[in-house]
Amino acid sequence: MRENSHRVTCGSDPLHVRMHTPDASAPTCDHCRRELSPDRMLVAIAPDSSFVHRDDPSHDGCRLVRACTEHLTELIDKARAGWVEEQLWFGRLARASSVQEMRGAPLRQVARHASLSPERLCQALRWNAWRPEPTRQLPGGQLVPLADASLSWHGPTAVAMPHG
Repeated sequence: MRENSHRVTCGSDPLHVRMHTPDASAPTCDHCRRELSPDRMLVAIAPDSSFVHRDDPSHDGCRLVRACTEHLTELIDKARAGWVEEQLWFGRLARASSVQEMRGAPLRQVARHASLSPERLCQALRWNAWRPEPTRQLPGGQLVPLADASLSWHGPTAVAMPHG
């Protein structure tokens, strides 16, 4: 399987959209990169909070992995450990903003279109703000506010710290 990373440029910051498509060449293990014979190849769906399907929300958070018999469990365990719910919510927000009727719409309206509660919207925005290179504009043109400096990162959820 080959992972195609398509970059959609929004203002000066690229927004990463991940699409996973089967590779026509000889299959390799996604862990060790060894070529797989048909009798040693296993294919599974692994969780991936960075993947949002362009059209079908039922495919959000899932990607296909190919592995040799020795590495399938390890690949799936690693994928589960790397799951960040807020990343998935931010991806859904970005997808919703790109729908024609949402272009230029207020961020809260886009969040409703993405089926995000106000709390999930705030958490997704905090997650984005704490990334090394946060997205500053969604595909629909909405500016993405960066979280307040009084927020402190504690795992996948940002928590407000008391002032003073």
